[in-house]
Amino acid sequence: MKLSNGLIAAALLAKPRPELTDRQGTIVDALKADCPGYAVMRPLMLGFRSLLRQPTTPSETVRTTVALHQWLDRAHATGIALIQNFVCLLRRDILAVEAAVTTRWSN
Repeated sequence: MKLSNGLIAAALLAKPRPELTDRQGTIVDALKADCPGYAVMRPLMLGFRSLLRQPTTPSETVRTTVALHQWLDRAHATGIALIQNFVCLLRRDILAVEAAVTTRWSN
């Protein structure tokens, strides 16, 4: 089954550069050059991906929670409607989102 270009672009948003194949890297570079929104969204999604790594100490838990809220503010400030909608969804159940990024077990 062949993926559409939109699905490929979405799949590559949160894939770190070292994990990209040469072809994927070329696609990401082209998307960033041709679509300013993609260039804004990619670092945001990579940042969100890093938030999902579980903290191991109480001080890391606090830093992760602060980083989550900073990420939400940055993401909303982009003015990109899809990102803003995602932020609104996360903020609706912020306690669950905080638990997801700070605890090993969460819903």
